[in-house]
Amino acid sequence: MAYPLALLWAWYRNPLDEKQRNYFIGGVSFVVLLALALTSGWVHVGWFMNPVVSLSGMFLGGVSGANEVGVLRWVVGVWVLLVLLWVLWKQVGDLWTDFLGRILLIALVIGILTGDEIFAMVALTICLYWGLPLLLYRPKHSNAGFWGQRGMVLLLTMIVATVFMVVDKGRYQQVLSGYLSPRDSIIKVLAEDSGNFLNEEPNSDGSAKKTIRVASQWPGLTMLACRCDALPLPPNAKDGDALLAMLRGVDYMIFDPHNPANGSLSHNLATMGAGAVETVDLQQGGVIVEIKHSPSKQVRE
Repeated sequence: MAYPLALLWAWYRNPLDEKQRNYFIGGVSFVVLLALALTSGWVHVGWFMNPVVSLSGMFLGGVSGANEVGVLRWVVGVWVLLVLLWVLWKQVGDLWTDFLGRILLIALVIGILTGDEIFAMVALTICLYWGLPLLLYRPKHSNAGFWGQRGMVLLLTMIVATVFMVVDKGRYQQVLSGYLSPRDSIIKVLAEDSGNFLNEEPNSDGSAKKTIRVASQWPGLTMLACRCDALPLPPNAKDGDALLAMLRGVDYMIFDPHNPANGSLSHNLATMGAGAVETVDLQQGGVIVEIKHSPSKQVRE
């Protein structure tokens, strides 16, 4: 949303061609409205999440539950939020003048409504990209020596570099130990079951793989792990038959049944007729459901 909105503002204020301005504004507006219409039924677009937790997660990692939000996360999150507000107060004019800065600023304003990891990434980008020039600013009439003018910059640079080094080392150790979050564990099970996991044999025949289509609560992660077509979960249906009609062409579903947003989906799956669906695996992070009576499967058979 941020990029087309920034384009609309640029063409409204400083169009490259006056004759094409109305066509361009109309086209971009149509695409934005179409995208909003397509995503209107997605139940997993999070709103009004705690931005402090997301900001602290950039340094301390994500959390799987509200009970894991301790004092340290609040301290780190509030500290990052204060730095962000300071950078915005000093650089808001330069941010709006620069096209990239305008995109990030609009994305930050939109991200406040969600407060998720994307919001935290945008906030961190603004802090690093537009906050560093503030640290490098040198007063014209300062008589202090090198350490007086650049001592704080060197200290903050060392602290930030050390923090990121420790975080990267921790994530590297997690990868070596094979630790996966509950969400990643259930996605890995689906990927291994479909035979398309990333850790496959290098000499395997790609043409012999079964092409599957998955409706996932986490479509991006599922697509990368399974190397398959991943779609978002269907919107709420009135009954099991309506849900099954929405799942035409879908082979698997993967979602968290404990998430309140999936209450209607879990209920409709539970009330389906025998043999329509089958639970492949159930873990703490989610459940994998195979669609047995998918119309696409009947055509392939």
